[in-house]
Amino acid sequence: MYLDNFKTVYYKSKNKLMFVNPSLKSGGGNRVFVELSNLLTERFESVSILYPNNSKDRSHYYINENVTLLPVGRVSTSIFKKILNVFSSIREIKKILDEDSEMISIISDPILSIFYMTLPKKYKKRTYRFVQADDYRIYDDLYILKNKIILSVYKNLCLKSYSDVDHLLFNSVYTYNQFKNLVPNTDASLKIVHPGINTSVFYNRKTRVSNQFNICLVARKHPWKGFIDFISAWNSIDQSVKEQINNIFIISHDDLGEFNLPEKAKIIKPSSDIQISEVMNLAQIFISTSWWEGFGLPPLEAMACGCAVLCSNSKGILEYALDRQNCMIYEPKNVGQLTNNLTKLILDAPLRNRLAAAAEVNAQKFTWQNAARQFSGILNENS
Repeated sequence: MYLDNFKTVYYKSKNKLMFVNPSLKSGGGNRVFVELSNLLTERFESVSILYPNNSKDRSHYYINENVTLLPVGRVSTSIFKKILNVFSSIREIKKILDEDSEMISIISDPILSIFYMTLPKKYKKRTYRFVQADDYRIYDDLYILKNKIILSVYKNLCLKSYSDVDHLLFNSVYTYNQFKNLVPNTDASLKIVHPGINTSVFYNRKTRVSNQFNICLVARKHPWKGFIDFISAWNSIDQSVKEQINNIFIISHDDLGEFNLPEKAKIIKPSSDIQISEVMNLAQIFISTSWWEGFGLPPLEAMACGCAVLCSNSKGILEYALDRQNCMIYEPKNVGQLTNNLTKLILDAPLRNRLAAAAEVNAQKFTWQNAARQFSGILNENS
């Protein structure tokens, strides 16, 4: 397992870690906590993941047997029962922190962070807020909150929650700068823990077929993921260029029925990271269309798999993405730029090969082992 390379890096700490997730569903923030938990069992006395039991969905992520899962409440589908599970989770967190002075809690989800404000101040000395997105603006499109009044209440509470913890971590310069713009008087310093890739899963398997030209992307229904921009760009590409493409692999567990998918689209609902990697290894080009991301893992994973990556300037990707050096970048929502860059990548094989080769090398710098070291180093500073 990829855990082996991390075992001898640190002495065993007496501290215990409790990562607080909104669920165990697949998703960027949840993924980061699961991967860190897997590795940090070798560094800390115990590692657990606590979450309100608000979804029947489970991720396809591997979870180390030494990580303790702490679901709170019964699986619920109603909003009322979900809120009760969240309150029950906060009570359970308080109980755990009260009973164990060595326990450190780490939270990221913006909604749960608001509920965290109900904890007594003494527990916040042992709490880290890991900011992985522009939490203040994350619901601006009303796709989830639906109502402008609810959005306004959320924004006010979000601002208060930013100043309610003693320790802050960030996954990119972008998320740090967005935070600083909202809380300019804070003394929070730039402490970054970069997400990473599992290099034993996401790597160039050399399985691309010479007589096939495939495109791959990860799609979500959420508007700011920008999938509609790809649909619009594909519809704008010349027919002669489209004919060179054999398959468009769309990795998604969402119901994409509202989109007018291309005829060459094939929906992939992965059951594991290995399957995602195998699909990426069939594609020459990977496309990321998000309007913004705190970091953005899929493009990095695609780079490690040997794809030429075309991505929007979603800000967080700039931690690893360099335009025309290891990828091609277009401005978010600019369908014209996306169309032109995609056409160029399809037609220009030397450019594709050069970008893919540079990206594959650069991606190796971002591993979960490095993320665990960054995280442990920051905790050591504060111990």
